Amino acid sequence: MAGYTFTPASITCENVTNDLTGQQNFTALLNTYTISGQVTHNGNPLIGVTISYAGDSTLTDGSGEYSISVEENATLTLTPSLTGYTFTPASITCSNVTANLTGKDFTATSTVGTLEIGRGDASVKVYPNPTTGQLQMTNYELKK
Repeated sequence: MAGYTFTPASITCENVTNDLTGQQNFTALLNTYTISGQVTHNGNPLIGVTISYAGDSTLTDGSGEYSISVEENATLTLTPSLTGYTFTPASITCSNVTANLTGKDFTATSTVGTLEIGRGDASVKVYPNPTTGQLQMTNYELKK
């Protein structure tokens, strides 16, 4: 049966003269494989990216890495998403998976520009954190 591994792999029955019952049991294990990769932004790991696939999803960890488990012969498309970013490639399709797949990587580009706050010749530029994508600014006062 495709997609399963059986234990034991086979049973030998020699000189059978009667019905054999209870002596030829097998255990079937569904074959699964891992698909993994990393998401980076400017060479840095990007955490919290949702990787959607086959009606499910997972998030990248603190190293920007993700890993999913799929059944043998699965065909699925991996699609990353995180507000404020676009990704290259936009998606990756894995067809008829029959082994572990690594290196299914994405590169993020920030779609959040800089925020400039200014008065005259005094200004503050705020850039998004490339790892978290968040902007944070507290207790700043512009004085001229």
